[in-house]
Amino acid sequence: MSSLLVSPREGLYALWRAERRPRLPLDQEGGSVVGLSFSPNGTRLLIAADNARAQLWSIDTGRPIGARLDAQARFTSAILSADGSLVLTASNDGARLWNRDTGALVRTLALETGAQSASFSADSGLIVTTAENRAQLWRTSTGERVGAPLQHGEEEVVTSAAFAPDGARIATGSSDGSIHLWNVDAHRVEVRAHHHDGAIKSVSFSSRGGWLVSASADGTALIWELNAGAAIPSVPLRHSGEVVAAAFSRDDARVLTASFDGTALVWDAASGELVAEIAAEDSGRISSAAFSPDGELVATGTESGEVHLWDAQTGQSRMDAMWLRYLRACVRGCLPVAYRVERFGATEEEAREGLARCQERLRATAPEPS
Repeated sequence: MSSLLVSPREGLYALWRAERRPRLPLDQEGGSVVGLSFSPNGTRLLIAADNARAQLWSIDTGRPIGARLDAQARFTSAILSADGSLVLTASNDGARLWNRDTGALVRTLALETGAQSASFSADSGLIVTTAENRAQLWRTSTGERVGAPLQHGEEEVVTSAAFAPDGARIATGSSDGSIHLWNVDAHRVEVRAHHHDGAIKSVSFSSRGGWLVSASADGTALIWELNAGAAIPSVPLRHSGEVVAAAFSRDDARVLTASFDGTALVWDAASGELVAEIAAEDSGRISSAAFSPDGELVATGTESGEVHLWDAQTGQSRMDAMWLRYLRACVRGCLPVAYRVERFGATEEEAREGLARCQERLRATAPEPS
C-alpha cells in the first residue's frame, strides 16, 4: 500500500493512495499538529491539533473513523490507549479521556492547571500528566490520583513524562534540561541526569525498558543506557534545530527524532548511525512524529498543520509526487474560512460555501495520479 495523510493549515484532512484519486477531505479549521498516535494494529492514525480538535483516520480507506473530538482549550498532546478504545488528551485547561468512537467525554482529570503532556502506562491502567513543576499519576478507570506528585524544583517546568514498559519507573523531563527517573511505588527519584543544554521536549523508553531516549531544545537527542541506578548517555543525535520528539521503534532497533529544522531522522539505536532522512522543509517545522507499530512508516506533523506518512527505511514519501504538488496548489489556492471572514467581510456561512466551491473545482479538475 502506498499512502499519505495530510492536514493542511486551511483545514483539510485527506488520505491518499498513489494508485487512486484522493478521498474527500474532512473540512476542519487548521492548527499545529501536537499529537500523532497509531492504533495498536497500525491501521488507524489519531491526529490532534492545537486548535482543540482531534480525529481518528483509517490509513487504508482514507476516511475519518468515529466522531471528531472538539474541546474548549488547545490540545498540547494526544494519544490512544493500548487497546485503541480511549483517547487521552492534555490541554491548556487540563487532561481528559474520550471515547474513541463516539467522541464523548469519558472522564476529566482533576488538575488545577493546564497540562503540558499526558501519557498512558503500557497497559493503559495508569496515566501520568505533567503540569508546572510536577508530574502526577492517575488511575485510568476512576480518574483518582495515585500517590503524591513527582516534584521537580520550584523554578522548573516538567515538560514530558513516560512510563517504563513494566510500569515500575517513570521518566520525567524538565525545562532546565534535566531528566529524573522515579520509582513508582516508592515515589522517589532513583536517577538524576543533566546532559542537555536546553529544555527537554520528550522522553520515551525502549520496549524492553533498558534504554531511554530524550529530545531537547538544544538540537540533540540522547539515548540513555539504564542500569545499576545510573543513566549513561550516548553520543548526541544532532539536528540543526530544536528536537521536539524522539522514540524507539517497537523492536528497539531504531530511533526516530524530529526537529524544527524540518527533518525527521531515523537512526540505528545501537551504533547511532543515520539510517534514513525525511526532509519535510517545504511543509514547515515538524512538531510531532511517530513510528507505526510495525516500524515501516513514520508519521510527521508540522506547525503549519500538515501530516505526512513516510517510508521508515528510505525516507521517501508514500505519495505520488504529482499529487503532492497538486495538494500544495490546492492549499494555496483555497482561502480558509477565517481569512474570508476577516479580510473580505463574508459571513461564516458564505465563507464556508466559498471554500467548498473552491475545493470542489480543484478536485474536479485534478489530474489523475501517475
